[in-house]
Amino acid sequence: MLNAAEPAPHHVVDVAELQRLSLLAQLGVLDTDPEPAFDALTHAAAVLTDCPIALISLVDGERQWFKARVGMDATQTPREWSFCSVAIRSPDLLEVRDAKADPRFADNPLVTGTPGVRFYAGQPLTVDGVRIGTLCVIDTRARELDRRGREALQDLGVAAAAMLSERRHRVASSEQQQRLTEFAMVAGDWLWETDTEHRIVWMSPAYANRPVPPEPWVLGQQMADGPVVDVPTTVPSAPATLHGLFEQRLGFARALVRSDAGATTRYLSHSAVCRLDSAGRWNGYRGITHDMSERVAAEQTHRQAAALLADLSAQVPGVIYQCRLEPNGSFNVPYVSERIRAVCELSVDEVKADAKSAAQRCHPQDRERVLSSMLLSASNLAPWCETFRAVLPSGGERMLCGNAEPKRLDDGAVLWHGLLTDVTEQVKAAAQLQALTLAQAGAERAAQVRSEFMSRVSHELRTPLNAILGFAQLLRLNGVAQRAEDTLAWAAHIETAGEHLLSLVNDMLDLSSLNAGRLKLQLEPVAVLPLVQHVLALLAPVAREAGVTLQMHADAALPTILADARAVKQVLFNLLGNAIKFTRAASVVSVHLRCAPQAKQLTLSVTDAGPGIDAAHLASLFEPFKRLQSGSAAPAGTGLGLSISHKLVAAMGGTIDVVSEPGRGTTFTVHWLVDGRPATLPAANGAELGAPPVLATRLLGADTVLYIEDDAVNVILMQALFETFATQPPSLLIATDGGDGLRQAMRHRPNLIMLDMNLPDMSGLTVLSRLRADPRTASIPVIAVSADALPEQVRLAREAGCVDYWTKPVVFKRIGAELARRFPAAA
Repeated sequence: MLNAAEPAPHHVVDVAELQRLSLLAQLGVLDTDPEPAFDALTHAAAVLTDCPIALISLVDGERQWFKARVGMDATQTPREWSFCSVAIRSPDLLEVRDAKADPRFADNPLVTGTPGVRFYAGQPLTVDGVRIGTLCVIDTRARELDRRGREALQDLGVAAAAMLSERRHRVASSEQQQRLTEFAMVAGDWLWETDTEHRIVWMSPAYANRPVPPEPWVLGQQMADGPVVDVPTTVPSAPATLHGLFEQRLGFARALVRSDAGATTRYLSHSAVCRLDSAGRWNGYRGITHDMSERVAAEQTHRQAAALLADLSAQVPGVIYQCRLEPNGSFNVPYVSERIRAVCELSVDEVKADAKSAAQRCHPQDRERVLSSMLLSASNLAPWCETFRAVLPSGGERMLCGNAEPKRLDDGAVLWHGLLTDVTEQVKAAAQLQALTLAQAGAERAAQVRSEFMSRVSHELRTPLNAILGFAQLLRLNGVAQRAEDTLAWAAHIETAGEHLLSLVNDMLDLSSLNAGRLKLQLEPVAVLPLVQHVLALLAPVAREAGVTLQMHADAALPTILADARAVKQVLFNLLGNAIKFTRAASVVSVHLRCAPQAKQLTLSVTDAGPGIDAAHLASLFEPFKRLQSGSAAPAGTGLGLSISHKLVAAMGGTIDVVSEPGRGTTFTVHWLVDGRPATLPAANGAELGAPPVLATRLLGADTVLYIEDDAVNVILMQALFETFATQPPSLLIATDGGDGLRQAMRHRPNLIMLDMNLPDMSGLTVLSRLRADPRTASIPVIAVSADALPEQVRLAREAGCVDYWTKPVVFKRIGAELARRFPAAA
């Protein structure tokens, strides 16, 4: 075991010894049979030195082996016994006169045992400067060589080394010849030599092994002549035949000759060098021949295919091409059709020589996109399709469309086969078609908008008219028999509906004037704070009735704004009125007036505590007739206030935006342009809470009618109509939105359902489809009662299952006749 303090042993590689053993192996002489020449050398050494034993000893890694021996039966001994292993390290003859007296050999088994060596003389055998063994003589008595014996042993050693060296060159030459022969056989070639008369004096065995020889080559006969179809560039003239080429007495390479000697025409490629005699005179040729018939046939087929492809591609309305992406990221174009000249103003040779020439035709703004799409196609091997602009040297610009299928090759490259077409005219036609399509779509959209607008206008006008005409009919039908308090109530409803109708007409006129640009605004310095206080004071009773508290917060110093005072007041009425309508009872509506120092705008914010508005409705919030709706009831109003406010603010150079979160209220903020002059006034907050009115539902009889209607005045009107209809009218159930109507229909299963088609939570068509889908309500007759009188809406309702469609304002006689027909017992 090694001590930790001791250095670890290491092996030193003896490079010279490795080279010596390698050379010994290359000689191929070890363990070969005896040879007379080597035996004669050892015999001569024994005679000339008068020694009983003579050996040609070759020392390998483990032993010394005797190529020739005299006076010893053994063919080898271990290397560690060998005197020769010491002799090969000596540059000259090693002579040991008495081995017993030499400490290097005194205990050697060959000395202490058989054959009892006392004298040894060994001459190193040097081949190519490397000592591989010795020619040695041995005697069993102590002695020394005389001068003549020593010189004889040295000369015989040189002869033995020369024989070994020649053997090496002979082996190498034989191996080289065998190697060339085998290469020729593998390549399908055959080797030959000719004399000065072009007669074959030698040919390789490969010729005899060919299944189809090119012609009957025979030793001693001339090599068959034939026309040269491809003349080597190394010869000074262009000979017509192979023999003519031979007569030039020059070396040549790859001379293609047509041979008609056999049953079929073949093409042979000849390469040869001149054979020279010892005096340097030309003595014929030594050459190699390769049968090129299959390659020539393939090239002919390829040329025919290329010609056919060129003819076909000339008929294709585009450029046929191959594009190759190399593993190093470079592009090249192996093939491109002639039409590239017409499409890109480039020649085939230009594109094949440099693929960048074609890439430069791509418009600079499109190059990165086209390159990225090609790299993506190369990565996922998906078909490539791209349309891009091409800029031509002639100054024109075209639209080109490229389509190609990628394929990954064995070397990692990607090859596309594709078609590049000029689609300039198609793109122009498509653009024109798109413009026409957009124009048509715009016209259709405008028509749809007009239709929707008319539907909304019709609905909004008919709703108050329904109350006016309805209660008027009640007054006429009941006459003087009607109770005074009912008459006053109905007259109040008529007045309220009339005021609603007037407000609607005024708002529509204002909106029309704003859209047409006819509304003239007088922009002048306006103090906003007094206007806010005035509007708050006017709306305080409305807030108290709704149970809402009004608060105002204003900065201490507020500048005037450039605005129209009447328009500002109308905007304030609309925003604050909406906030009061939507704020829950016992909640607060707050107004904030702010103007930061050095700011160029004054902001007015109105915040309510209502249910909020979801994101889906915010985008259309300022469209006409888009009412703010939440919960189960829709607030009164024309649905035009926000649209008018938005347009008024814009006409005065300001902006209005809205922030809302469902369940947490809404804030409208108006940004006014500042005039610059301060208009500071004290702020005020106000109002007290009040309780909102509650609408009760009356049940009047055994038979049941469900009326789904969100307008409270229309509900009161229908209740009054039922009371005047008969002494025992059907029970009238009231639902103020679609969800409540569906619940009551499932629970009570009425005999008849009267359905408004515009409800706050869902459309009447949705309610109708759910009624028809449930087995409990599928058979209940449904009559539509709606202010939407457009034929399309009527058609949709009837197709969905309505048995009738009553448009507002309703005709009492028609309703009475229908109820009398359905409920005869109550008539």
